[in-house]
Amino acid sequence: MLIAGVARELGVRYVVEGSVRRGGNRIRITAQLIDALSGKHLWAQRYDRELQDVFAIQDDVTNSIVAVLPARIETAATEAAARKKAGSLEAYDYLLRGKYYHHLYDAKANLEAEANFDRAIELDPRFAAAYAWKACTLGQAAVFGYRDPAPDRSKIARFVEAAARIDESDTECHRIMCRLALLEGQFAKSEYHLERALVQNPNDPRLVAQRGINLTYLGDPVAAIPWIERAMRLDPFSAHHYYLDLVRALFMAGRVTEAIGALETVEPDRFDHYALLAACRSVEGDTLAAQEAGRRVRAMRPDFTIGFYLESWFAWKRPEDKARLRDALQESGLPE
Repeated sequence: MLIAGVARELGVRYVVEGSVRRGGNRIRITAQLIDALSGKHLWAQRYDRELQDVFAIQDDVTNSIVAVLPARIETAATEAAARKKAGSLEAYDYLLRGKYYHHLYDAKANLEAEANFDRAIELDPRFAAAYAWKACTLGQAAVFGYRDPAPDRSKIARFVEAAARIDESDTECHRIMCRLALLEGQFAKSEYHLERALVQNPNDPRLVAQRGINLTYLGDPVAAIPWIERAMRLDPFSAHHYYLDLVRALFMAGRVTEAIGALETVEPDRFDHYALLAACRSVEGDTLAAQEAGRRVRAMRPDFTIGFYLESWFAWKRPEDKARLRDALQESGLPE
């Protein structure tokens, strides 16, 4: 039966199909997501595994596919929304547009994201996710210095709390409240909201990565590393969003060579890439390379200071962890 026929029979818009091939003691599993209406292939992934534990392979591949599909479907919906005339967009379309701009990590795009979330809220004042994402966008602006003055954190908290009052079960609300609490050094509160979110969606790669981030800042980077690596496996398409979190955990765990290796696999486009590279090179004892990385930081962010970088990011539970990163950055010649 053709995909369109399967979709009609099941009453669904999207269909996942796949195949399994075996060669010796290895198997290759392929999966693809198809828009049944248009026949367009939205996503495909190949999984090569050793044929040892069939059930472990099944769980691994299933978790990866389940984690990836919501984001791929959302991307397809975002593209469809972008093709519509502005007058026909409704609240959800504006939410998708806002999320698209948010993920560009750019000052201008950050403003565009907020404007779209504002429009979504205007169209539907009971749209919890729109409030939550507006809060996330304001937090992004504060952390990356996209606006002067930086958005007030109490304002950010008001929006995410408004979202929670509307829908306290919303995963995005708990994810963002987790991050906001970690920014404020409210570690128990951050863990509470992260647990609430993970219970609802344990295979969401953003939440899996956030578990690693929390562990890093709470002082257990060794435990953090496999969580972030798992997030990158769950959604290879978005792995670039988590690589700096992995580098930070590796650095704090004393695995500097691996941290540098992770940095070298990515084409850098953010100042904090070079900030972490400067710290790693300093610890490695390569002063010239550390200073060169520091110069690249200042080229991308002329107003960069170590103090702002450390204070605007998540809070460190253990002062000695924060001091370790500060000392490494100082060795690179970056301004205090």
